[in-house]
Amino acid sequence: MISIVTGGARSGKSEFAESLIKGDAIYIATAENYDDEMDLRIKKHVKRRDESGIKWRTVECLKNFDELSGEEKYVLFDSLGVFVSNIMFSKTADDLSDKSIEETILVVRKELEKLLDWARENDKELVIVTDEVGMSIIPESKVARVYRDLIGTINKEVAAKCDRAYFVCMGLEVRLK
Repeated sequence: MISIVTGGARSGKSEFAESLIKGDAIYIATAENYDDEMDLRIKKHVKRRDESGIKWRTVECLKNFDELSGEEKYVLFDSLGVFVSNIMFSKTADDLSDKSIEETILVVRKELEKLLDWARENDKELVIVTDEVGMSIIPESKVARVYRDLIGTINKEVAAKCDRAYFVCMGLEVRLK
């Protein structure tokens, strides 16, 4: 079973996604700890997971998801938005050409396909957390518009491949499929 959970910033999507995990789990962390604010965010997430009563094994992984291993039944991937931005900025840092953007999309699709295939082949319950960024104003900068379009496209493609999809707003979840 593969689920996707989306919502805006501070909507409660990670907490809800964690509530879908019912046993020992792999936590695929995509965020990089690059400043004090991110350090606090990471510590808050870790503390919440530690208090859940579930045994979590954290794996910091940005690629090669097909090489993951473990006996855990559940896998939480948090988050697709950070994963996409990491690849986007590693591939298109100074180049926002259509060609560079298309290359980024291809890399993201390839890596996500590995993750989805691995989960299905290994009978894992995968929960993917992602950001909904398309319901707001049109971003002023080109890089922000490119990111918004990339994550919107990828979210749509991944959701189509998931068994369940949820939207979280103001701490309330709605099952979409």
